[in-house]
Amino acid sequence: MKSNIDKVYSKLPQKKHNFRKHNIELGLVQDLEDRVYDIVPKYEDLKEMNEQKVDFYNQYSDLKDKVDRLVEEIKEEKNEILNQLDEAKSKANELGIELDVGVVIEKELDQLDVFLQFLNNSQI
Repeated sequence: MKSNIDKVYSKLPQKKHNFRKHNIELGLVQDLEDRVYDIVPKYEDLKEMNEQKVDFYNQYSDLKDKVDRLVEEIKEEKNEILNQLDEAKSKANELGIELDVGVVIEKELDQLDVFLQFLNNSQI
């Protein structure tokens, strides 16, 4: 007849456990957790940089819109000046007068065109 202790032991699994292997696996998991925790500050830095990038882009976009509006205003004014200059030349011609100032104005407006073209090509 089996003793009570033998009965209890007989019901336990007979497989031996390799606790060293479990210890190694737990150590590996701890190492991985430590590496994840090391990444967190980098993630926070990246998140902050991204917010700064978004703010910068918004500021750039606002400034670009202002520049574009101002360029359009300048182009409209330039066209108005050229039309008025043509009218003035025409009237001066009718009177037999040569309008010398028209050449200076046209050169200034040409330089303005060069600058606006440069500005247009230099935008991101």
